[in-house]
Amino acid sequence: LDLISPPSGPPLISGLGDIAGFRHDDLATSPAGGMWRNPLMSNTDDLDFAESKPNVVIRVGRGGRQFGAISEDGARSWRPFASQPSGANGGGSAAISADGKTIVWAASGSSVHTSSDGGATWSECVGAAPGGRVVSDRVDSNRFYLYDPRRGALWVSMDRGRSFVRGIEGLDREPVKPVAVPGRAGHVWLPLSNGLFVTRDGGKSLVRVQGVRAAHHVGFGKAAPGRKHPAVFVTGRVGGQLGVFRSTDEGQSWFQINDERTGFGTMNHVTGDPRVFGRVYLGTNGRGILVADPR
Repeated sequence: LDLISPPSGPPLISGLGDIAGFRHDDLATSPAGGMWRNPLMSNTDDLDFAESKPNVVIRVGRGGRQFGAISEDGARSWRPFASQPSGANGGGSAAISADGKTIVWAASGSSVHTSSDGGATWSECVGAAPGGRVVSDRVDSNRFYLYDPRRGALWVSMDRGRSFVRGIEGLDREPVKPVAVPGRAGHVWLPLSNGLFVTRDGGKSLVRVQGVRAAHHVGFGKAAPGRKHPAVFVTGRVGGQLGVFRSTDEGQSWFQINDERTGFGTMNHVTGDPRVFGRVYLGTNGRGILVADPR
């Protein structure tokens, strides 16, 4: 259901359905600690880490008595949020600021809330649309973004989630997850069924990435040698091909990673590795997590 690859600590942290999730220290070995149980949430719906303090990780989910938790040791151990927003009946979506000091949580059944004390207390975010997907800017700790699938709009907060204003509107009304670019303040990519879009000014304007006819998920990994922008990974349709693609030039050109012999059915999530150029992680439906390295 979600995958994150922090710049330090374990190479991969996974959020799964039915079996909670794992910290993956060795990609070739089953995690010795097993699935997370403190607290137990059988489904982990969303994960995030603080870009500047990647050992600080949050997860939200359902299938247990708590719907959210925080870790300060890279998902090795967890502390349940001391409280939850009023009306919350599931994890929904959550994000943590780049400096690890602010959490914004769009919990299922509740309005969007923010916490500045690690989940001990929560305050309602003014103006934020409920039921959306929230992400944090990977550089500017004051900025959060929320995609509203009911209106097809990207909402923006510049004050650590205390208030949100509606930014770009008129987009597809679908439950997509925007992804912020590591190292680039104000850069957010939106995968939509009618294409791939990017804002480089914090949600004021939007540019279509040429050649991508449909994007299901997008993620970022280590930049190619000689490049500054992180490598971009997309699952979707580029040109006439459906598959998994990588771009090293901000979407000007694409390389298809899979071929006719390696189709993956349902692809639920994709992300790159910030430490290994070309490494990509793919979350599937029932086939586990797949890892690919460049040939």
